[in-house]
Amino acid sequence: MDEVGFYYHPELAAARIKDEWRVLRWRVISSLFVVAIAFGIWLAQPEQTQDFVIWIAALSGISIAVYAVIALVRIIKTKHDIQQMKQPLALGLNRNGMAMDGLWFYWNQVGELRYRPRSGAGADRLELTTREGNHFWAPIEYTRTTPASVAQAVRILSSNLARVDLSRLDV
Repeated sequence: MDEVGFYYHPELAAARIKDEWRVLRWRVISSLFVVAIAFGIWLAQPEQTQDFVIWIAALSGISIAVYAVIALVRIIKTKHDIQQMKQPLALGLNRNGMAMDGLWFYWNQVGELRYRPRSGAGADRLELTTREGNHFWAPIEYTRTTPASVAQAVRILSSNLARVDLSRLDV
């Protein structure tokens, strides 16, 4: 193995956005269903259930609003990740160095490589810090590869000059 490339699959990001919208729709519909049932109970016995219906409606409205904000943040972050996919190659490696974010880095320029699992809304990413202190990243979650295979390829092709820090996977 003298060179290897890890390529983006934008359909994975598009599927994630689609799933977020689907789950948001489901939560809205289910919350409205709960409010409708509570309203039906209130119609049957208004004196005894007025406080109950108000609390159910308020809690359902608050939960829908909170989840809508969370879902929208996830969608925005995923679209940001899609914008990072400027070209099909997420990460290219050979015996001389690596390509990331459309730039080439010789192994002696690579300071640190870290795998960062998804935190909150963002995708799993591979972060590169050069010896000069510049930072680059690639949303590696959309490549259909595992962190271990990337780490192994980096270690082998760099002849142990570079390693991927996978310690965040243990958290």
